Amino acid sequence: MNNGFENISSPSKDLFFHSDDPEDRRLGDIVSATSYEDADIGIVGCPQEEGVIRAGGPIGSAASPDLIRREFYRFTNFGITRRIFDLGNIIS
Repeated sequence: MNNGFENISSPSKDLFFHSDDPEDRRLGDIVSATSYEDADIGIVGCPQEEGVIRAGGPIGSAASPDLIRREFYRFTNFGITRRIFDLGNIIS
């Protein structure tokens, strides 16, 4: 059966920052990488740099989705009540 995620790699668990303080929950504490069925919002990364290559720019932008995740999951959760799922990155 095709679940639609054959061309997506799951995000690394070490990208999800977790606060040890229940009064200071972070996005890494509330975003799931395991349960997409009930999610309200999905996150997907596109690690490619074709445009940079064509423009003659420096290589390295393909690492951006995971670098963004590493910082994004440190943010406070801002009282978000939506269920968020991180699908991972598209395999290019």
